[in-house]
Amino acid sequence: MYYEVKIKYPEVNEVGEVKDVNRSFLIDAMSFMEAETRVVELARERDFKDLTIKAITYSRINKVINEVQGDDRKFFNVTVTYIEETDEGKKKNYHLYYLVRASVPEEAIPFIEQDWAGSTIEWKVTQIKESPIVEVVNHE
Repeated sequence: MYYEVKIKYPEVNEVGEVKDVNRSFLIDAMSFMEAETRVVELARERDFKDLTIKAITYSRINKVINEVQGDDRKFFNVTVTYIEETDEGKKKNYHLYYLVRASVPEEAIPFIEQDWAGSTIEWKVTQIKESPIVEVVNHE
């Protein structure tokens, strides 16, 4: 289960000014309390001073694909819609929500295609948008 944790802390910029920065993290946790504890530990490790937790919310993310590394990489929210037939014979749309690391939205699609390779279910990518998340913190 993933939680999105939004934090604020002061940081010295390139010209020496102290500015508040806002960051969003995706935390793999079993509860709100665990997500909060893990982000506080992360802040201690990174020496974030005067940390303020602005919000903790349950995330709809079902799967994270974080295989690409590099400073120019961002996270993108990708929605995959697939269709299944109900017991009554009607087609119903379902959604899966991915968080994919890539440089540009188009680079995220091959990761989704690979994840769905071999599937016999009709599916398509219905949305890709840049995410405010800067880092994913998984269980160790």
